Amino acid sequence: MERANVASNVVTYSALMASYATDRQWQKASRLLQTMEVKCIPPNVVTYSSAIRACERAGAWGMALRLFVQMRKQRIQPNVITYSSAIAACGKAGRWRRALELFLSMYHLGLDRDVVVYSVAITACEKAGQWQLALSLFNEMNTLSLKRDDIAYNAMISACAKGKQWKRAVELFMEMDSSGVMTSVHTYSALIIACARGKKWRRALAFLKSMPENGVNPNIITYNAAIAACETSKQWKKALELLREAKSSGVGVDSISYATTISACAKGGKWTQALALFEEMELESIPRDTYVFSCTINALAQAGEWVKALGLFQQMAPVDVSEEVEIIGRADVELVSRFLSQDFEIKGLQREGVQKVVAETKQQEWQAALDLMLMEIEAITALSARLDPDPSDSSPKPLPFLSRTKGNVVTSGPTSVNSRNAPDGIDDQFDDVVDDYLQVLARGGGATA
Repeated sequence: MERANVASNVVTYSALMASYATDRQWQKASRLLQTMEVKCIPPNVVTYSSAIRACERAGAWGMALRLFVQMRKQRIQPNVITYSSAIAACGKAGRWRRALELFLSMYHLGLDRDVVVYSVAITACEKAGQWQLALSLFNEMNTLSLKRDDIAYNAMISACAKGKQWKRAVELFMEMDSSGVMTSVHTYSALIIACARGKKWRRALAFLKSMPENGVNPNIITYNAAIAACETSKQWKKALELLREAKSSGVGVDSISYATTISACAKGGKWTQALALFEEMELESIPRDTYVFSCTINALAQAGEWVKALGLFQQMAPVDVSEEVEIIGRADVELVSRFLSQDFEIKGLQREGVQKVVAETKQQEWQAALDLMLMEIEAITALSARLDPDPSDSSPKPLPFLSRTKGNVVTSGPTSVNSRNAPDGIDDQFDDVVDDYLQVLARGGGATA
């Protein structure tokens, strides 16, 4: 009877945890796990997966990783859903090495990596600008006869955009269409961004024009991407036309739309149009952020309108030091430095406080990564022993991709990681993991043999 009650409680808590995951309430999910521990209700893989999912959806990647390590310490075997959530959490935070390390460990633990797992791994690489690695994973899906879905294609096109590979992006779009994979506004937005970064503004506008014909309505992101394509190619008139079109069509515009158009006018030497757009934003009740001010000041500075530029600079609300430095870099350091000198000392103290917080965060992040890596070493070492046991030798064997010496970190077994200067060393270890995995992919599918 007692076991039945415990099982019932686990189901109830798991259902509650799932609701927290849907609502992105990762703090409540974490506290619920603590409550279960106090009440001696053992969590299961469903409970932990939901908690990690809540962290992933809320962008709390560090907590997601800690929960992942915690469940492994409790000898609860993660499943594909657990891994996909943990990989996605790391990917969203730009921690593509950690995401890939989790991806690799699935193979060593004998877990099948499905379309969802590959898609989130590709997305993790995309967000970090690792387009070549993303492409390797994308091609590996085809080798394994995994049907590549719209998430994988969209992430791959976006990765090509960040890598300034507009031709590959167009090829992927054509392949996506011919394969019957549904395109969406996300697909077109990524494609137009790729064209923008390749300075192919005509192609960008052609894709924008073709969207309604293919049953896809552009949104504000799509228009902003098209405006950016015109801005990078110094087509200020086209950028202005797109801004007006977005407004008249009901799509709407935002501060990014205006800032990019103002920047296009600046590149075209049209400071009066840039200033008019800046003033129009106030009439339209569109917030004028630091970037908008920066673009407008830059337009005035390039035209030699320093009095107007300094006037705008003085209108700005107090901003962070880093943002001020960016604005100064766009204009003239000597001309505006006197407006900053009086409060540099105070802001310098604030900056030191921020640096301290960042340092503490990195230390926590490193510790979680270290715990995870050590557990994976143990798991892979155990797997190696099962595959190739040697009764005469009980010493742990160094792992092929975690047995190198870099800096002050040496790995020759599960417990041989030196913690001195560990954060830098651990990052080197993750670099090694990635390098070795790329070599495996280059050999043609060895990672999944």
